[in-house]
Amino acid sequence: MPVTEPQMEILTACLMGGEDANRSYIESNSLRLTGPLNQPALLHALQELVNRHGALRASFSADGNYLLIGKAFQLPVECKDLSQLSAEDKDAFIRQFLQHNAR
Repeated sequence: MPVTEPQMEILTACLMGGEDANRSYIESNSLRLTGPLNQPALLHALQELVNRHGALRASFSADGNYLLIGKAFQLPVECKDLSQLSAEDKDAFIRQFLQHNAR
C-alpha cells in the first residue's frame, strides 16, 4: 500500500538522521514477571500478537513509496535464565540489557 505523508516523514527522518532518528520512533516497555514462567505459552502469545497485527510486520519498500506488510514473520526471541544469579547480579544484568536495548 502507498505510504502516508506521516509515514514518509518518518522514513525521511530516519534516512537523514541515522540511528539516532530511528530510535526516536521506537517504543519500548518492560515487564517484570514473577512466579513460574510457561515459556512456550509466552512465546506463542507474542508470536500470535505479531501475526494478528500487520503494523508489527511492516517495513518500507526500497524506494520508500510503499509500506510492505509481511505475511509471516518469525519473532526472534532470546531467553536468558537468571534464576541462578544473585538479586544484585540480576538487577545489573537487567539494567545492562535495557540500556543496550534502548540503543
